[in-house]
Amino acid sequence: LACNLHDNSQENGQFIPMDLRPDCDGNFGVFAVKFSGDGRNVLASANDGCLYIYSRDRNEVILKIQAHEDDVNSTCYSSMASQVVFSAGDDGQCKVWDLRCNPRSCPVGVFAGHRDGISHVESKGDDRYLITNSKDQTIKLWDLRQFSSCTGIERTRSSVSQQYWDYRWQDAPRNLKKTDKLRGDSSITTYRGHRVLQTAIRCRFSPTETTGNRYIYTGSAGGSVTVYDILTGEVVMRLKEPGPVSFTCN
Repeated sequence: LACNLHDNSQENGQFIPMDLRPDCDGNFGVFAVKFSGDGRNVLASANDGCLYIYSRDRNEVILKIQAHEDDVNSTCYSSMASQVVFSAGDDGQCKVWDLRCNPRSCPVGVFAGHRDGISHVESKGDDRYLITNSKDQTIKLWDLRQFSSCTGIERTRSSVSQQYWDYRWQDAPRNLKKTDKLRGDSSITTYRGHRVLQTAIRCRFSPTETTGNRYIYTGSAGGSVTVYDILTGEVVMRLKEPGPVSFTCN
């Protein structure tokens, strides 16, 4: 896979290919990319369970992290100036990596509590709060000061291993409609009322400038956008547009 980014330093507006492919055979795909705050590096998550950091100065991958046990569907920086990275995957876990340490060894913390794989992770941008959207049909709000215990991680692994459906063409099974928390779930709030089906649907914090981050909004199967009150967890609005799926919204 090659990602083409416009580089103003190149004559005639050339595009520079960024090759993230590992040195091995087999299918390879990148699911998410994010620029670092200074624009010098690109963070990417892939289907081989790894995170990649590509240097635009050196035109090569400078760091590869074996992050998850399955596809890594989403990744982001904790803030524009941060060296802390979040990753989320089909193993149902959201992991925190500090690039100032040795991230190849282990994450600095894990958030666990979803019953199925995670489709998206989004930071509030304040180095404290983040949200995850999951195939278990929920969004969870997390606090960086409250990582999950080993019990929570094992319960999440167990729950994910018992899911045999495919969200791309099947409806969510009944066992995902449970409202009780998994033991060890360290999330602050769980939001229910949207559907994560057919594709890896995203979620966002509402803008600081106009709403003070008071809401969380997400795409939903059926073509709607669901808006939650971040404090109460209640659905406050549904925005409907023609089309089968709302994949993302900004």
